[in-house]
Amino acid sequence: MAAKEVAVQRLVSPTVPISPVLYEAAHAAHPYYVARWIDDAVPLDRVLAGEQLEDATGLGAVVGRTLAAIHHYTFDRAGDLGEALEVVPWDHGGGPPEADGQQGSSYARLLHGLLFRGRAYGRLGAELSEQLWSRILMEDAACDESRERSCVVHFDFNPKNLLVRSGLDGWSVAAVLDWEFAASADAMFDVGNFLRHRADYPSELVEGFISEYQSNAPWVTPDWLRRARFLDLSSQLENLGSAQEKPTGHRVARALVDDFLKGSTR
Repeated sequence: MAAKEVAVQRLVSPTVPISPVLYEAAHAAHPYYVARWIDDAVPLDRVLAGEQLEDATGLGAVVGRTLAAIHHYTFDRAGDLGEALEVVPWDHGGGPPEADGQQGSSYARLLHGLLFRGRAYGRLGAELSEQLWSRILMEDAACDESRERSCVVHFDFNPKNLLVRSGLDGWSVAAVLDWEFAASADAMFDVGNFLRHRADYPSELVEGFISEYQSNAPWVTPDWLRRARFLDLSSQLENLGSAQEKPTGHRVARALVDDFLKGSTR
């Protein structure tokens, strides 16, 4: 895992702010690496928790620009990344499309497994689960996959993993942290992750993020925000399917599922 994290960070470092790797022991009994400490920046979640936020639009813009820079690095297919950044295609299982009444794309079939073969079904209940599956099929059919591409996806792109600083020239992202989940996938997974709790962010930050990402991402399709929300649904179903009882986490995931079913696309 450490070797992959280091390799991904080195790949994106020409255009993406990271905490430089000073030493690595990727093949030790307990692999690790040491990165430079950044002491003149703070996590974005701490900034958002403050009482006042100056230039929220500008802050959202630098985050959107940074994420677009990550997504410029492409691969020829989707999957996990190995130590040498080789792509290992995912095996979501679940059998052929016609098995167990499954329909739709490979992603829809992944959601089918998460919803009906684990604890998510019991936590949501039969009626809501069937309603959600109907909505999944509708969203899956509506998504524009004509420009589908695989690129570096952080898979944990949220305010806790972003160090930002404010200077004379405004906001900047000092470093993107925690690359352990990085993979080759659809860029909209990261967009959906960052916007997951958008209701808790200043609206100006959200609009700044959306505008700047779109300006720097020629690959986006007209339905990109709708697709981002749809792709983020897998995280909610994985959460609801956990073996452990997580009352707070499950409550938040259930609220996000309810929000998805309301039909908002932006």
